[in-house]
Amino acid sequence: MPADQCAARQDPGVTGSAGLSHEALVYRSDQEFLDGALPILCRGLDRGEPVLVAVPAERAKLLRDALGDRSGSVRFEDSEIWCAIPGWTLGALNGYLRRDRSGARVWVLAEALWDAGGPARAAEWSRMQSVLNVAFASATASVVCAYDAGVLSPATIAAARATHPGLTSGGQSAISAGYQPPAQYAAASPPSLNSPPVDAEAVSFDVRALGSVRRWAQTWADRQALGEDHARDLLIAVHEIVSNAVEHGGGSGIARFWGSPESLFCEVTSPGVLTHPFPGYLPPDLGQPRGRGLWMARQICTQVDVRSGPRGVDVRLTFSRTLTAPAPD
Repeated sequence: MPADQCAARQDPGVTGSAGLSHEALVYRSDQEFLDGALPILCRGLDRGEPVLVAVPAERAKLLRDALGDRSGSVRFEDSEIWCAIPGWTLGALNGYLRRDRSGARVWVLAEALWDAGGPARAAEWSRMQSVLNVAFASATASVVCAYDAGVLSPATIAAARATHPGLTSGGQSAISAGYQPPAQYAAASPPSLNSPPVDAEAVSFDVRALGSVRRWAQTWADRQALGEDHARDLLIAVHEIVSNAVEHGGGSGIARFWGSPESLFCEVTSPGVLTHPFPGYLPPDLGQPRGRGLWMARQICTQVDVRSGPRGVDVRLTFSRTLTAPAPD
């Protein structure tokens, strides 16, 4: 490939050489994509550092063709798996960044179908992008997220500028003027949830009734004709959230269950007020024995929404009837 396509940038991103660099690459053509992506990948390759790419197949082909033989040194992941669901991507990235690489910088280029799945999924992608700046602030990593402005909504592009501290184009980095600190973004962009349907099945619980809730949820899951592994994952998520409500939500609550042709839903409501701006988004410490419930639920469910409401704290689990969370890497 021409040497200028792999010219190293002067720095790994707008945050400098230490800690996390998190940038958005906004493009409108294949050439703009390559002009923005190649300098990033080649910077990592030139330094002999790990480079991971998870982009749609047509974009991956562009990169492989441009990199030539050097593409063999890049770890290409299937974006339909790696970037399928925001919580799953957060978990995969956490596992990848936590590996001991003796201080080497890690380079990641990712692109999901940011607008696919409807407005709620798009908003969750943006919340995840914002939280990433807190969750991996100390990671020695350069993470670049690509956005095709030719097909994505203006709202999604605006959210990209608000959730990435930096922008990159043609191998050059700049500070994003529209960037909002994560706590500010979280406060301004809470989940928007409709009320559960009137025919949702409900069960009350307290510390003495956790076992009965699990048995009730098992019966409900059996009626949904889920496979054994799928039903087990659902029960794990429900148990974690109900247990969390008992421990941190005043000792009692109510769980409501309902379904649609595509998804199953469980909403757990308990007394209290939500005080943490990033509930379940921050990776727990490896030695942390407790406080993993919401994080685990995000690794299992297709969406987890947490909000304070007139009834207390609502945690809504959305569980696909067909998609299955990937096994940890």
